[in-house]
Amino acid sequence: MRASTRWAATRQRSSPNSAYDLTKDVNIDVFPEGITPDSAAEFIDGCDTVMDQMEFFQIGNRYALHQAFRASDRCRFMLKIPTVSHGVFVFKYTKDSMTIEEVYDLPADAEITPEVTQRLMERIIAEMPPYPSRQTIEHWFVDLQRMPIFGACPPLAEGILVERLAMEIMGLPGVRDLPVQPGYALFDSRSWTTKTVVGKWW
Repeated sequence: MRASTRWAATRQRSSPNSAYDLTKDVNIDVFPEGITPDSAAEFIDGCDTVMDQMEFFQIGNRYALHQAFRASDRCRFMLKIPTVSHGVFVFKYTKDSMTIEEVYDLPADAEITPEVTQRLMERIIAEMPPYPSRQTIEHWFVDLQRMPIFGACPPLAEGILVERLAMEIMGLPGVRDLPVQPGYALFDSRSWTTKTVVGKWW
């Protein structure tokens, strides 16, 4: 079986090479400039599914990616899987779901002010974790403009993402559907809880 993937690398340019060394049966198209309004349509072209794992503070570029997804006849859905503290959120976008623009309710060229950061936190962190404290999280996001991510959580998110994508592709029986936006799934390794929520949380 041959597979193809698109890789938007703005920082770690060696990552696609490392991935190819591990899985030489996969074709990797690299977009070194990352996702932009100019590259989003080309990035989406030929994709059946898209995993949105752009940085937290991306607004305009994320809108462009989602707009290209909605314009595609081939791409079926998008999964966005942010991690906060020890939790992983799964947001599913389809052609009929609420759009990312409606979820964020921010202009594409919004300046990253404390108010805009608070809005992003509200719409991306569907449930504020009990640890670290809200004050600590707000200090990291608003004051430092950084994301407090426990180092083991991104691999956890990748595992959930790949497992869920494989189930969607194979059409396995008995798989519980993910809620589409507005709604989310959550797995928290600290409390060892998981759940799905339908509807707005803001």
